[in-house]
Amino acid sequence: MNKFSEILNETNNFDEIEEHIVPISNILGKPNVATMKFGEKEGYIFKWNLPFDIEQYNGGKEISDVLSLFEHIQSISSAIKTIQGYEIDFKIDSGLFVRFIPNSEDISDGYKFIVGQNWRNLIIDYAQVAKFFKDRRFSIRNTKINNNELNETSDIKITTDADNIATSEFESLFNAEVDLLYNQEESINRSLNCESNGGNIYIYPEEEKTYIIFNQDI
Repeated sequence: MNKFSEILNETNNFDEIEEHIVPISNILGKPNVATMKFGEKEGYIFKWNLPFDIEQYNGGKEISDVLSLFEHIQSISSAIKTIQGYEIDFKIDSGLFVRFIPNSEDISDGYKFIVGQNWRNLIIDYAQVAKFFKDRRFSIRNTKINNNELNETSDIKITTDADNIATSEFESLFNAEVDLLYNQEESINRSLNCESNGGNIYIYPEEEKTYIIFNQDI
């Protein structure tokens, strides 16, 4: 795979982290890399496809691979402590995701959560959502897109570790942006809603044949 330091394109020395990324690729193959803007900084998500199904019983080789993966993830977590300005998270569902997000120093003056509309798709900017919570010292823990084939719709559930104050603020800002784009500027012709409940955010369409999606695979 490409050198990790070249992918990140930062002034810091990422050679130590690269040593731990490569063994994961030796097990799972080359990852897909998503780049996200966090103000002037960039964040990155590495995704490896899994050659086994974590929701079913697996054999000895698969178990050995899983244990090896967790060892390498732990090594990455230790290595990232030597790099200033980034935090690391990971999750396993449809694949192995390792996420590097830059630390925020100041709360942004504004966010643009909605990228726009592409036919039936209303596109949400994952990086802007993540930055909102990171600016407040919180993180997105998981995201899930729920598809309804009957109504030809999809909605998004975002799970965070944020408190009610932060998620309520997000809900208010998001719905204000919807009002601007849908009712005032009319740059989108399908409306959507955002609701918060504890640390969870729900974004859903108001009508059938409307899909809420992220702008990249995360």
